Amino acid sequence: MIVHSSLCFWRAGTNDAKMCACVFLQVIKLHSSVRTELSVLNMHSKQTSDNSHKEMGKSFGSTDGISEATKPPISNATFDGIADSLKMHFTILSMLTWIVLLSCPSLIYWLKNLRYHIKLDPDPCRAVSLILITVAEIIMNASTAKIKSSKLLKIAVYLPLPLSVAVVAFAPMHLYRIPHFVIIPLFLHALCCVV
Repeated sequence: MIVHSSLCFWRAGTNDAKMCACVFLQVIKLHSSVRTELSVLNMHSKQTSDNSHKEMGKSFGSTDGISEATKPPISNATFDGIADSLKMHFTILSMLTWIVLLSCPSLIYWLKNLRYHIKLDPDPCRAVSLILITVAEIIMNASTAKIKSSKLLKIAVYLPLPLSVAVVAFAPMHLYRIPHFVIIPLFLHALCCVV
């Protein structure tokens, strides 16, 4: 039996919470890979300096090939790509967390009235959650190189400042509208992934 669409998309925060958990797990995975690569680079630099001192003593003038131990395990471009991806996923995670926290009053109201009605009649979070699910999936599966090469990135970068001013202006009166302002930069970055 198919449950009502608003129940499928928002109730009990399951999809948004699952999405936040998925992004959180990706952030943890990226953070661990960045830490691993940093430790490998640090060990490699120590080995290179130790090997260079030993080789200088053994063969001062010889120009044989570079041994396998002195070659770096990864390139700096790979490490920068991993670090950029970590920063992007961390930013997405923080924005999703704010959206979920700002949508909690609707969830609490629905939970209190659950015994009377299974759906929240004027659901202020339905459109937000539908857009958020698609946008977050697009951004989570995109690479940072694709976003950096997009033509829309200049617009997407300059838009959050006016939107933050609008959030500060609307926050005292309309707290439930703030997630709409948070979704706009996420939507533009998702367009950067496509275009």
